[in-house]
Amino acid sequence: MPIYRRRATYIEVYEQNLPPISLADMDIQDGDQSTAPLTRVQKGRPRKQRVRAGEARIRNSTCGTCGEAGHNARSCRRPHM
Repeated sequence: MPIYRRRATYIEVYEQNLPPISLADMDIQDGDQSTAPLTRVQKGRPRKQRVRAGEARIRNSTCGTCGEAGHNARSCRRPHM
């Protein structure tokens, strides 16, 4: 087993406490801007969004025949052309 993988070496290295660092001493340059990490698009079909109890979806359907809101072409009372 290599010397750097031994338990005794690990204990010896981390035996002393690391000194704390002050974030106030770190100067941020004007050009430095932190950005969010890049994310990947998940593979496969997205999961269906669950409609929880009491959260009814409100649909504003419009009729394909007359263009009015509140009903669809199947239940429209005007004659279809």
